[in-house]
Amino acid sequence: MTEEKFREIYHQYYQLVIKVVYNVLHDKGFSEDICQEVFLAFLEKADSLEEQYYKQWLLVNAKRKAIDFCRKSYQVHETTAAVPSQDENGLRTQSILWASDRKDTCKSAEDEVTHKMALNELTGRLFEDLEKKEQHLV
Repeated sequence: MTEEKFREIYHQYYQLVIKVVYNVLHDKGFSEDICQEVFLAFLEKADSLEEQYYKQWLLVNAKRKAIDFCRKSYQVHETTAAVPSQDENGLRTQSILWASDRKDTCKSAEDEVTHKMALNELTGRLFEDLEKKEQHLV
């Protein structure tokens, strides 16, 4: 494939490919990286593909690469928000273990709303506990 032909295909399908990847990742920077990988893979396969299938090949591979990226980037981080015990003032604290992961970028809208609600609830509890401790100290 000539460089000129590749540039033409790239300009024709770039926006479509980036949208497919962004719909999976919801991150502009990673979407651009994956888009670049898709077009590099396309360049290697272009000579064996029929021109009528270029668009389908690009879209399918864009989605697959984005999903693979989500699977590979899975990382778990655990943070303890409070330790179960009584402090020096006699106030009982609750243990809250919070786990977050990189898969947040791959969740549905419903999962994102549920996640945000859980974060708001946790934040509310933390502020309530802080207010109780401040009142107890005063």
